[in-house]
Amino acid sequence: MSRKKALILEEDEEFRSILAEEVRGAGLEVMAFGDPSTLLQEFSSSPSDLVVTDAKIPELPLEEFLGRLHSVARSGFRVLVIAGPGAQSHGIPGIRAGQDEVIPKPIERMHFRERIRTLTGNSPTGTGKLGVGGLLVDPRSYDVFLMGERVHLTPNEFKLLEALLVARGGVLSRDELIRQVQGPGIAVIDRAIDTHVFSLRKKLGAEGARIETVRGEGYRIRI
Repeated sequence: MSRKKALILEEDEEFRSILAEEVRGAGLEVMAFGDPSTLLQEFSSSPSDLVVTDAKIPELPLEEFLGRLHSVARSGFRVLVIAGPGAQSHGIPGIRAGQDEVIPKPIERMHFRERIRTLTGNSPTGTGKLGVGGLLVDPRSYDVFLMGERVHLTPNEFKLLEALLVARGGVLSRDELIRQVQGPGIAVIDRAIDTHVFSLRKKLGAEGARIETVRGEGYRIRI
């Protein structure tokens, strides 16, 4: 089964990269663009399930951009608009009630991924849950179970575990984990991630050994 596809429109290169990383972390294939004309060209030639866009885009008003998406759409799709603080769906022209969504800044990483999964009906396991061995993680409720028993993790420990599970054995560098766990714009040091990993391994008992250090690269979870 092919992965669902998302297109991102964001003028700022750094923020565009962050959005692409988060959408990819939600399990979707991603293409990111800095201008609406290039995105529209891709959208018209290849079906996409989701379009993520900033409310303020270059070249044309958001409502006109959304109208052009609908005019060239080859299949059903959803739109997620990133708007200013306090923004709501009913305040933005072109948003379809019950189909599209508006998420205000600043973006909280876990909530952002949850909204993407909800809009697209997408999850890494098909049930919304992540698991390996005796571990089961529910990103929607933030519950973690070890051999059927609930385990209490801090928010950062939970985000770290979720990121490793979503990567499905892929190596995540410390910088990648910092961005996913702490979020953009927060200055932390590599040792903060090492501390979270140490604490997480301890709380997960024997299953904690699945979290492996890859020397000079970062961390991965053994699947």
